[in-house]
Amino acid sequence: MPRPEDPSRSRAIELLSPALGDALARQSVDDAAKALGLEVRWSAGDLRAVIDLVAREPGLVGITARVVARRLTKGDRPGTTTSDARVANVESGAGPASTRGGRSIDTLVELLGPALGDERARSTVTEAAKALNLGPRVSMAEAMRLLEHLAATPGVVGISARFAKTRLHLLLW
Repeated sequence: MPRPEDPSRSRAIELLSPALGDALARQSVDDAAKALGLEVRWSAGDLRAVIDLVAREPGLVGITARVVARRLTKGDRPGTTTSDARVANVESGAGPASTRGGRSIDTLVELLGPALGDERARSTVTEAAKALNLGPRVSMAEAMRLLEHLAATPGVVGISARFAKTRLHLLLW
């Protein structure tokens, strides 16, 4: 099993944890690394192999890993955190003009709509926005905060919000 300080291991956990939580992400990554016989330090190829192996798992774990694998394939190189840079740009106002004002909360409704239905997604997002004192437009950080709030909800709303958090990272905010 890799040492905890291995940056590639940490990156794999970081990529999976928004939807799975730290404990399940760590367990999934460690199980895949053990199955692959990885020890000490991983290469970028090892990171991809671990993600691909986790992607074969059923349910939420596999789906999340497949989203991460797609993200890695689209050019989000291991070791970089483009979504973190996007959040920093949006919060500082340094991003493109289209990102400075944030996005409509309708974007979050669209992320939750397929699982909850449009009407329930809209009412759920609207109620959460009111509870968090958010306006009709939100920054990336505010959108994540809203989804984290919903992820704490039991049942399909919480599960859908965890998926939406992962999908939110794929959007060019």
